Amino acid sequence: MDQLLSKFRDFGSVTLSLQRDSTTCAEVRALFDGVTTAYPRTRNRLPPNSSIIHNPDFETGVVKLQENRFKELTTAESTALSGLRISNRSSLPEVNYEGLSFADKVLKRHHVEFLKVLL
Repeated sequence: MDQLLSKFRDFGSVTLSLQRDSTTCAEVRALFDGVTTAYPRTRNRLPPNSSIIHNPDFETGVVKLQENRFKELTTAESTALSGLRISNRSSLPEVNYEGLSFADKVLKRHHVEFLKVLL
């Protein structure tokens, strides 16, 4: 009975995490991967290419972007993400690093590089 209760707690915590407004696609994938690692019987129900996923290339592409792996995007993933592209390069704001700490400069550069991928 204790084992069953422990499994219910595990799945309950995943369910609650999935319901958060702030949960990203990358976090969803990490949660599903964690569940399939801990509970191998779920592997055929939660893979990244599951039949329930309408556009696996789009989802995988979004996950890669959120994990800062945009250089790993396949052509199919990049094409699937094309609707997210910023159509006008002038839409990118002027970047000002003045007065920022080193860490903030690094993070800002990272975000700018991310935006450039979408251009």
